[in-house]
Amino acid sequence: MTRAPVLFRVFIRVFIVAAGIVAATAHDAPASSALSLPPSIRSAGNGGAGSAAFWGGDPDAWANPALLGYHQGVRFDSGDTPYGTSSGLAFHSERWSAAYGGIGVMGSGEPLGLSRTELIDDAVPGTPGRIAHRVEVWGAGISLADAISSVMALANAAPPALFARFDVAAGAMRNELRSGLAPDAESHARTTDYGVVARWTPVNTLAPRAVAAPEAAPPGTWRWPQANDPSRTRRVRDPRAGIFPDLRPVRRQEPRRFDLSYAYSVKNAGSAALESAGSPSQPLERNARHGISASVAQGRPRRFGGTPWLTRAFTPLYAGGIVGDLERVDPGDVTGAHDVRRYGVEATYANVFTLRRGHVKDDAAGIDGTTTGYSVGLDLGYLGGVRYDRAKVPQANGLPNIERRGVTAWIDPLVMLRAARRRR
Repeated sequence: MTRAPVLFRVFIRVFIVAAGIVAATAHDAPASSALSLPPSIRSAGNGGAGSAAFWGGDPDAWANPALLGYHQGVRFDSGDTPYGTSSGLAFHSERWSAAYGGIGVMGSGEPLGLSRTELIDDAVPGTPGRIAHRVEVWGAGISLADAISSVMALANAAPPALFARFDVAAGAMRNELRSGLAPDAESHARTTDYGVVARWTPVNTLAPRAVAAPEAAPPGTWRWPQANDPSRTRRVRDPRAGIFPDLRPVRRQEPRRFDLSYAYSVKNAGSAALESAGSPSQPLERNARHGISASVAQGRPRRFGGTPWLTRAFTPLYAGGIVGDLERVDPGDVTGAHDVRRYGVEATYANVFTLRRGHVKDDAAGIDGTTTGYSVGLDLGYLGGVRYDRAKVPQANGLPNIERRGVTAWIDPLVMLRAARRRR
């Protein structure tokens, strides 16, 4: 047996084992909250907004399944949110995802039971155990530009330059909610989420897409330079190409990237209800989001010389982003639908330290306050990384703010296998 098939089988096994998702625990919350509580600590610091934030280490696929197309490698994150009540009210999350080449998946981790999602009350008077709301999730997302480019790369072909500027991603998730007295669930519901993201990148010389080397142009003719060629700052044209020729010498560009994106996502798209034997069905919330984001990144460290993985670890040197979500919540009962407004900003230095600040306004829940957050982490080039997140979010009027904490770790098995092969 050749070495390549063996490595391929090893990767497939790692990919299957890691294709799990989401555990979450919270207490004294309705069953609908099991589907609507966001596990992402990053999004929490940004006011809960993130459905269009495809950039960064861990796009929030819970808010928009299409963002799975922008995940990379095998990822695990865990979060903890104590509410400070006498009953031990808390929200815990553990999530697995696996992605490569513009295609990402999340799942329940069923073959090994690695993860789950549940809302639990530890101290319910008159009951022998916990009230649990458990959610099992399977989902997938795809970035069309990245996926097609990855397929073309297998044939050693250059992807269209358009893919460096524009992309559309789509994704869907299937949720199974079980609610009742733990460990035996008594009620259940199946819901479906879906989402799309449209991305426009007018400037990107920070991480240009690898393309085939262009053939030399015949003397005296004008050619449009590669869109992501970092050695150019402007189009250099032949005098015969127009009445306003640019004959200034070519200069190297300062590495930078600028992105704009729009997203639309729906949780519980079919307006499913929680069904229980001998009891009336309980409506579940339906959440629809319109999201926008803008991000900018610039600069590479200059101190690492011939150590590319260290250069990658601290790139970009400066980065920032703005996110906003307008969420329409339909509880499915006589109270009627209402809007929730979320927005936030974040700034990152050397791909290590990030500060976040946001705002959330939910009149129906009596929430109108500021969110804050930060994260500290390190990426080991393209091999993997680890990060610690913390956020503070408001509750309803009169209740104290909530502290949320989380840890994220990820590896890219394919990059590790390629590195091991080069060493041999």
